[in-house]
Amino acid sequence: MTTFALVRDGVVLSHFYTFEPKEAFPDIAEFLVEAPDDVKDGMLYQGGQFVDAAPFVPQEVSMRQARLALLGAGLLDQVEQAVKTLPRAAQIEWEFATTVQRHYGMVDQLATAFGWSEQMVDSLFIQAAQL
Repeated sequence: MTTFALVRDGVVLSHFYTFEPKEAFPDIAEFLVEAPDDVKDGMLYQGGQFVDAAPFVPQEVSMRQARLALLGAGLLDQVEQAVKTLPRAAQIEWEFATTVQRHYGMVDQLATAFGWSEQMVDSLFIQAAQL
């Protein structure tokens, strides 16, 4: 038995195991691609390869979510200390804002100050959105 993926516009919509997909599914045969056993729905099919789709990075999370994500990553104390050294307006933002935006100036400033990569900040936002 072989694994096949149903691919439309470069996205795996479904996958299944069969012996003869072209004969068993003539209506969709042109969209069937032989795939590795670990193929998953939602993967991308690019250049003859199956790859995981890039995760969705939220552009805004609540301040509660942001703080909990930083706490979970062991970074909250470090960030709170750094915020104390920022101008008063930034301190008020940190204390009273209800949301934090991914590309907001303070986020970029903190990331630069701590040497965080774009991927690390994205990961923090992804984690925050799940809390």
